[in-house]
Amino acid sequence: MNSFAIPRQRTLLTRLFAAAMISLLALFTIGTAAHAHDELIGSTPEAGTTLTESPKEIVLNFSGELQTLADDGGTVVVISNQAGDEIGNDFEVEGRDVHITPATELVSGEYTVASRVISSDGHPIEKAISFTVESGENSAAPIESAAPETVSADESTAAPAEEPAPADETAATGGISPVLWIVIGVAIAGTAIAVLVNFTRRNNTR
Repeated sequence: MNSFAIPRQRTLLTRLFAAAMISLLALFTIGTAAHAHDELIGSTPEAGTTLTESPKEIVLNFSGELQTLADDGGTVVVISNQAGDEIGNDFEVEGRDVHITPATELVSGEYTVASRVISSDGHPIEKAISFTVESGENSAAPIESAAPETVSADESTAAPAEEPAPADETAATGGISPVLWIVIGVAIAGTAIAVLVNFTRRNNTR
């Protein structure tokens, strides 16, 4: 019996174990990076709640510092009612939060606040919340009332402008699916283990 057989087998087993650990670590790292985008972690009012009066301010809370360009560029906020009509608003990005002020009082009904922001890792993310107002008011009153305008017959029959659809709360943020990263990581780990096992068998037959 070759006196170097046992030490060599132990060395190969050690290499096999190390390769497997490295593959698992790479898989974990890839999976973590795939989920690194910031998430909407809270809001005021909370999603799904019912309010007895129109909120003066709506705040969206994210898990990381949001990136902005000049004048909050890169951030989009759309408030819409259950009929799909858009409600004007002003907003400001402060750190991890987006502060939104509706331009009119929100009357009784269901509302959706859709947002598109730039994550701390540079990726755009789209999130939305919905809440209900039960204030007893039946019509929206703008903060500054404008003088009525005369509408011609042609204008009154024109088709309404298409409103932007609010972003879906679970819209994809781009990039490769985390499931695909996991499949790739498992394939890498399996290939490394198979190569080392085959190498070990060849050395044992010598």
